[in-house]
Amino acid sequence: MKLPFKHFIHLAAALAVMVFSANIVSACKCGEKATVEEEFARSLGVAVLRLESIDENNSVHLSIEKVFKGYLTPGREMVIRQGGESCLYIFDKEKIGGSYLVYLGTMGLSDSAGFPVHACSRTAPVASAALDLQYLENLSPERVKTRIYGRVTKQVVNPRDPGDITYVPLPNHHVRIRVQDNLIKLIKTDEDGDYEFVDGPPGKYSISAIPIDGFRYKEGKGSSIFDVLEIEVTAEGQVRQDIQFNPRGPADKINIVRRDRD
Repeated sequence: MKLPFKHFIHLAAALAVMVFSANIVSACKCGEKATVEEEFARSLGVAVLRLESIDENNSVHLSIEKVFKGYLTPGREMVIRQGGESCLYIFDKEKIGGSYLVYLGTMGLSDSAGFPVHACSRTAPVASAALDLQYLENLSPERVKTRIYGRVTKQVVNPRDPGDITYVPLPNHHVRIRVQDNLIKLIKTDEDGDYEFVDGPPGKYSISAIPIDGFRYKEGKGSSIFDVLEIEVTAEGQVRQDIQFNPRGPADKINIVRRDRD
């Protein structure tokens, strides 16, 4: 029996999609699927996102409906990449207007940046994510979170008494937080010079402060501008990391004050 030409075209297109999807899964080597708890712990962000559109560049436009984890703002829009050969999740154009439960990866959280959503993650349309949503909805708001915090200060020397040295807080000063070499947060200190980053995944972090004119900086790892300090945060762990700036001089450098874990 011969198929009509238009049916043949549709069949060929369907087979091409199947082969393409199979190749992505094969290339990603997903293995055993993570549990909800595991996926939540290793993700930088978890949220319900409404699929608004997919443009000709294969960029996915979504709006943030509900946030379970991460620095995301409900009501804001965001753009992520999909498909290709990078093991990225592929969103269904037929589901535009619908909602997805999305587990965001480790490429920098920002409402306007392009994020990766891994093809092997538990990301799925909300209608297929009942188990995950039940777990996420039952999370206690009082649960212990990972936390990195500290104070940024600048040394001030009394010109009349060089031995009189104090450290004053630096309000509105930027601190960069990176994990696995990816920028995940640029934080401003508050009026007391304090900064805080909570609910990140456990692992090794790099912390750096923005330079100040008139101060010398120690050459940091991967950069001659920022002093970079590496710390390790365990699950539900808290680490204090203070940063003190010293005036420029022959031997003066940024002074990183390491504190023990709480």
